[in-house]
Amino acid sequence: MMKDQAERLRLKMQGIKKTKALAVLSGKGGVGKSHFSINFALSLHKLGYKVLLFDMDVGMGNVEILMGISTQYTIADVLHGNVSVQEAVSKSSYGIDILSGGTGLNTLVEMDEGDITHLLSQFDVSFVQYDYVIFDMGAGMSKSVLSFLKAADEIVVLITPEPTSLMDGYASVKFMMMESLKGPYNVVINKTSSLREGEIVFGRINKVTEKFSNGQLSYLGQIPTDSAVTKAAMKQVPFSVLYPNGKATKAVEEIAASFVNPSSTQSSKGGFLARLKHQFLEKRERL
Repeated sequence: MMKDQAERLRLKMQGIKKTKALAVLSGKGGVGKSHFSINFALSLHKLGYKVLLFDMDVGMGNVEILMGISTQYTIADVLHGNVSVQEAVSKSSYGIDILSGGTGLNTLVEMDEGDITHLLSQFDVSFVQYDYVIFDMGAGMSKSVLSFLKAADEIVVLITPEPTSLMDGYASVKFMMMESLKGPYNVVINKTSSLREGEIVFGRINKVTEKFSNGQLSYLGQIPTDSAVTKAAMKQVPFSVLYPNGKATKAVEEIAASFVNPSSTQSSKGGFLARLKHQFLEKRERL
């Protein structure tokens, strides 16, 4: 019975308008992941795209803090039936929309099929209006959000030149490859002292990945160390807004410009929502 229902739901997945979903993660905290997610989203908006930033760092709310905003609702309110996904989305003064994960993400894998279908049908309605949905994942890896990673069109791994960040970043990539996440895996090197350092650090993690995990990474770019990032954080304003001509701002804008391909806003492999539904239903079938 469960398999029949799952099959019917999978058939309904076809034909859904495809919004491109990106998952941004890091192997450890403190590498600037949320800074990147916010300013990358703003750079895409500046290029003319409509963007939703989904803060999935449960319990932390870094996106709200760094942007100086406070969201009224989180995905937990949606799961409890208090509001719809559309009502939970907050519009920022910077042109991008925000959806806070709160503590509700921990209960996603515990929902039954009816709950999953109801939630994802709301995602269908809400996400379809965006060109990009960016998931600012919690630091490190967690089974509770693995479904989102598997469903994402692309994954961006942020690391710094520090050896601990490099190894933690590789550990994250290795874990995802072991879980059969096909990527593509894009790497951004943050807090570099030069363009050359970014290339060297990427070469190291890519070499280790090729040797021990039989996989390959894509170099998306590097962001130089910039005091403007810290200054902007203290003022709770995105650094690309406060310092539009700053080194970090220019680097993120270059990364966004090189990442964007007009034809790629229509994702492959059936679309993010279709794949996300498949992941949740697959989990239910294994229980």
